[in-house]
Parts: sequence; C-alpha cells; structure tokens
Amino acid sequence: MSAGEEASRLISDSRLGIELYSKDTHFVYELIQNADDNKYASGMVPYLNFTARDKWVKVQCNEKGFTEKDVNALCNVSKSTKNTRKTIGEKGIGFKSVFKVADEVHIGSNGFQFILSKANGAFGMVQPEWRTFNDWSKFPDVTLLKLSLSADCEASMIHEEIEDLKPTVLLFLRNLLKISIDTPDFRKEMSCLDRGEPLVTLNTTTRWHANNEDDDSDHSDRKDDQKSEEGHDDSDDSNNDDQDSQELYDDSDDSNNDDQDNQELYDDSDDNNGDDEDDVETQQFLVIKGEAEFKKAPPSGKTSIISLAFPEVDKGTLDTQDVHAFLPIRDYGFKADFSLTSSREEIDHTSKWNKSLRDSISPIFKAAVDKMNELPPYRFVWMRYLPTPDLPRSFLSKLQDGGITIKDYLIDEPCLWSQDQELLHTPEELIYVPAMFRSRNKKPLFYEMAGRTALSSNYQERDIATIIDLRVLELTMSLFIEHIMDVANQDWSEITQYTLDWHEDLAKTLLKADSESLLTLPLIPLEGPKGEWVSAKDLMTRNVFLKPEVKNTQIPPGIDFDFVQTTAMQSRARLALIRRLGVNSCDETAICSAIIRSLNRPEMPGLEVAVAQTKYLFEHRSEFTTSKIKFWSTRAETTQLIATEGKKIYFDDCRQTYP
Repeated sequence: MSAGEEASRLISDSRLGIELYSKDTHFVYELIQNADDNKYASGMVPYLNFTARDKWVKVQCNEKGFTEKDVNALCNVSKSTKNTRKTIGEKGIGFKSVFKVADEVHIGSNGFQFILSKANGAFGMVQPEWRTFNDWSKFPDVTLLKLSLSADCEASMIHEEIEDLKPTVLLFLRNLLKISIDTPDFRKEMSCLDRGEPLVTLNTTTRWHANNEDDDSDHSDRKDDQKSEEGHDDSDDSNNDDQDSQELYDDSDDSNNDDQDNQELYDDSDDNNGDDEDDVETQQFLVIKGEAEFKKAPPSGKTSIISLAFPEVDKGTLDTQDVHAFLPIRDYGFKADFSLTSSREEIDHTSKWNKSLRDSISPIFKAAVDKMNELPPYRFVWMRYLPTPDLPRSFLSKLQDGGITIKDYLIDEPCLWSQDQELLHTPEELIYVPAMFRSRNKKPLFYEMAGRTALSSNYQERDIATIIDLRVLELTMSLFIEHIMDVANQDWSEITQYTLDWHEDLAKTLLKADSESLLTLPLIPLEGPKGEWVSAKDLMTRNVFLKPEVKNTQIPPGIDFDFVQTTAMQSRARLALIRRLGVNSCDETAICSAIIRSLNRPEMPGLEVAVAQTKYLFEHRSEFTTSKIKFWSTRAETTQLIATEGKKIYFDDCRQTYP
C-alpha cells in the first residue's frame, strides 16, 4: 500500500475537533510544544521556524516526521500519541488551536501530505483531504505546515505574538534547541546550544528589516491572492500540485541545504542588502532541577522533575519571569509538569498533582540557594528571586504566604554570608549593620554584636528588606551603644589598640547618638604613661582639658590637669565628640574654674601654692562671676589653711604683701 493510500485510510473515518482557547494566538505555544515532543535524527540540532505574513503562517521543523499514530491522533479529537509524562503535550489536541486563526492548514511530513479545512466540514469539525505535493522529495527530514489565516483574523496580532516569543522558552524544553521567527518587521533566532548544567546560555540574534512595506509579496501569498480572485476550483488542484508545493515550500535558496539553512537563520544573501546590523544578546541562567514526590501519586507516575531557572542579575532591575508547564503559563519564574485547564493557559487549581508540585518547589528553591552561594554572580543577590508580597493572588501565591513557604525553608538553613565570608550562617545568627555603623572601608566597626555575627557588607541595600524578613536582626543605635558598654565593662584595652581611622569612624557614628547615652562610655583618651580613657561622667571629679591653644599658657601649681591625647585632637570627628562630652580647652576660664572647684576638696595645699592660686584668681577675676568664692586662710594661732569665703577674711597688716 502506498503512503498516500495509507494516509487516506488513516484519515477517512476521522474528524478534527476544534479546541476552545481564550487566546487566538495560543497555537504558537502548542506548535512549540509539539515540536519539542518530536523525534530527531542523531546529531541533528532540533529547530522550529515560524514565518508569518499577512495571510499565512509557515511552520518548519526538522523532526523525523509523522507516524501513522500521529496522523490518526491529529485527525481525531479523542486520540493522542502522548500518554506519558515523558512528553509535554497531547499531540493532536494542542494542534487544534491553529483553527482559532486558520481556515485551512497544509501539512506535509514523512510522506503524509494533506489539507485540513474548516470549509469541508460541519460546524466545529473539519474533514481531512489528501493532497499530493510533487516537491516533497526535497524535504525528506522536515515537517512543514502552512496556515491560511481566516479572513477575520488579525494578522498583526499573530505577528506580535510570534515576535514576543522569549528565548527562555527553550530553558524548559527537552529537545528543541533553536527557534527562529520571520515577520515583516524582523528576523530573530533564539538558541540554547550550551546546556551545561547548572549554567545554561541563551543566544538571541535579531535583524530588523530595512524595508517591510512590500514584505508580504511572497510567491505563495501572491498565488493565494490569485486563487481567491479567480475562485478555488478543485479540478485545478491536481494539475497544480507541483505549483502548490513550490508555494508552500518557497525556500528556494535553502532547499539544497535543509540542515544548514535553519542553523544559520540569516543565510539569505539577498536579504542582507539594506538590512541593519544584527543585534546579538546572550543571557545566562542557573537551572536547578529537583524531583517532586507525591504522597498520593497520580495514575501516570509518582515523581516529576521541577526546574527552576534564575537569570543572571545585572545592574538593572530583575524582571519577574514566566512559570512554565514546559511552556509559559503565568508570570512567576519556574517550570513544572503542571496540569492545565481546558484552555491550556492556566494551572488547574483543583488538581492534587498540581498541589503536590507546588509544595515541592520550596525545598528545591533551597537547593538552588545552596548552589547560588557557590557562584559569584548569584551569591549576594539570590534573595531577589524570592516571591514578593505583591505576587498575584493565585494558585502559586502560597509559595509566599501559605503553608510551608520558601521563606520557612530558608530561615533555619545556613544561606547567608557573614562579613568574614568563611562560613554560611542561618539568618537568626546574623545582624545587619547599616552604613552608619560601618567604617570608611564599609566594614562593620564591630563584627560581633547582640550575640550575632555581622552580615556581609556585599549584600546590597535594595535587598536588605528581604534579608531582614528572613529574621536577620537589624542593628540600631541603642544596640550599638549597649555593645560598646559591654566591651567597656569587659576589656576596653583591646579597643584602645585600634587604628586612628577606626576611632574616627566610631566618633562619626556616636555623634549621631543621644549625648545622655554616652556619659558612661570611656571615649576620652588622656596623655600620659598610663594611657587612661575616661568618660564624660569622670569629668565631674577630674580636670580634663584639651591642650592649650596658646603656647606658654601659665598654670598655677597645685592643680591636677589631665590633657586629651594630641592624636585625638587631630581628628575632626573625635574632637567634636570630645567637646560634646564636656571637655573644654585649657584657657584662663577653665583654669579659674579648676581652682575654684579645688577649694571644695578636703586636701590642703601648701602656703605658697595657696598664695599662687589666689593671685591667679585675682589677676583673672574677669573670667568668673561667682560671689561666694572661698580662699585659703589661716588663723593667727596656727599655720593650718582652711577654705573661707572672702568676706570673712581680714588682714592683720594691710601693708603686708606676698610675692
């Protein structure tokens, strides 16, 4: 029996039902799905080509070709050759979507050559018709389809849908490695030739047509117009088979190079004239796969593979990605073997299979985070791939706020780097250190605070809110000062050995704090061999000053003065902090105040010291206003000095003076 007779036998008693799709253009994805399920010769690069014009769409695939079962399924709405989850579609069912846009479809594959036309059948059904193409021998390894678009079909909508195909569709396909499109606006080739796991590279080459005004003047289209005007006469069809074949497969430049033509999308020397330079884009994705296990296994199997694909983050905004049931369904960013609704455009929310797949995504995402932490491009940005609170309310939103979420899997797992980047830590072991608590080199002033380790400074500010949501603690000023107090109570000597730059950076931070909270912190370094550090509270009992700004400043004897270290005074921030804590310059006013305070102490100076201090107060009496100043005095019968208010002191001999 000849191939034609066998084909006639297969389709004679069959009918083709038209599936109801909400989008006319969904057929594009169905044809991609079918192409991925096809079988290909060893060593062949599986490809699919779309060529779209105003009145037709051609589809070309280098598969091995249709089998009898394929043809039978294609012509019978109740049959399919795909009965396992090793394929991603239902061959025959998805194909019917083409009749949302086409009145007639020419099909040629592996010797089977026929036309499916809605005009030849009752409402909702079409009758297959055998049609021979004499040039078929030129395309032994190619399946060709030509869709004659319906009169009410918007060709521009078809063009847009095809033009909007994203290269990411190749990430989740099992066989198809290249997809090319040709519309009146441009040609584009998308390929996924480098599938080295876990990193996958997608390449896209686009060439814009310089002049597309008459781009629809393809030979086949002109012939179609002529037929339409003259009226379609079935008697002429047999005589024009050879001509029809040339119309359908109008790739004269490529017919002798079938394998090569689609591996090089732009191998048309005539088209190069007047076209712009190619736009070439390369994208890299991290693809992580995991097995989903089911407590209540569906009849078709107990496990399924879920793939998560993460685009490499650049300086721009990371866009949300499609969720795929091998093909794009919704805008989420991963692929699983979801069962779809009858429209094949939405996930079936009631399916137990789908619920099991959804619940398996979180642990696989955790495995993906582990891998991303090993790869520099992803290590510090992986949290951008987490579902966000504005995730559309849908079947998949439970990944963000229902059941065991992705966040729940990460909270108790080591997934974030500390500042030293030696080990990964759980979020609850880390503390985020804002910029104000960091040094000039962006490192935390302290690596350990509040019982936690500082989070690495390599994480970007835009991601911190997400990181904190994983239960990383955020450092505040009160926690920072509390930590400094703890250090002071334990061993401040280590802090005193830090660099001058570090202390200046610390001062800049503390200048933003409330002064009251700093009173007990030993932040004032003193000159001298002891290397003491005192607090603002210590100034009540000690005379601590900045070194005199005027050289040779005279200071009377008997006053214990401590001066701030010169190196601290040379730092603008440290000097500002020390002044704020109450340390003043050593001038006449400060010296007078120190003398006056000493008069309230129980210790008594010698006579010469008392005279020198009193003389200093007299000479600088304009520096203070206190009226109840005490002076050292002595009784006639004793040489002991006592502090006495000035109005209670008299001289036995007013003429007696002291040096």
